[in-house]
Amino acid sequence: MVQVRQQTLIDAQGAIDLEQWLAQLPLVLEGADSARLLQACELVREAQQLPAADAGDWARESNCLVAGLDISIILADLHVDLDCLLAGVLYRAVREGRLDAEQVRTQFGDAVTTSSMTCAWR
Repeated sequence: MVQVRQQTLIDAQGAIDLEQWLAQLPLVLEGADSARLLQACELVREAQQLPAADAGDWARESNCLVAGLDISIILADLHVDLDCLLAGVLYRAVREGRLDAEQVRTQFGDAVTTSSMTCAWR
């Protein structure tokens, strides 16, 4: 059966509490891993303010941060590694052209970039 998650991390003003989101992930991350995941979330939060490339679909009106957080929750349920979680957070921002692949590579490495770009090209 499909489980629907409530968007409890979005307050009345539309702000997202990333620390609360991280605490609710269905896996435990060590300090450095938590910091890297929060860094990716903050990067996407900043990228959300940039215009999206028109992909001919819903990209212009979408919230790449909320989508990335939702994707990562699903991936965390599958107990994937940190690189996969990072790619999940970053994917939509890369797909929408809000983040550059080279910027992702510099900050998060080749494995994350390859995962997020492979998904974005499909």
